[in-house]
Amino acid sequence: IFMLYRLPECERVCSGICISDSVPSVIMHSLFKLGYSEVNKLHCDAVLLSHHGSVANNSLALFKMIQCGKYIISADGINRHCLPNKGTIARIISASSERLVTLYFNYDDGRLVRMFKPDTQEYVKSIIDIHYLHDMEAIDF
Repeated sequence: IFMLYRLPECERVCSGICISDSVPSVIMHSLFKLGYSEVNKLHCDAVLLSHHGSVANNSLALFKMIQCGKYIISADGINRHCLPNKGTIARIISASSERLVTLYFNYDDGRLVRMFKPDTQEYVKSIIDIHYLHDMEAIDF
């Protein structure tokens, strides 16, 4: 579930959590066993969301155990369940203690762009940075 990696050009260890298709209860149980909680959060540089950003696979309780400013979502918005779900994004914002949350998408699709326009309040727009990755583009840590 977890991955730790060291970037060759810097001395610090960067970390991330790849949730894959795990259900939140399994991840939370593992985090509790490692000593993490809402009070003692897992600090990481990036989170790859579970199941394409599905609201059913990404809980507010899980996000409250993680302190992170960068979330990666592998979804194009063109699928049977319209993933990622807005509810997942709302949970990330609600749980985040970071001033700015950056969402990385691996597709630059019109549906994803529209997801943040019509009913998004100005406050939410001020704390979210949307970034679409193109052609092997790397995420800067």
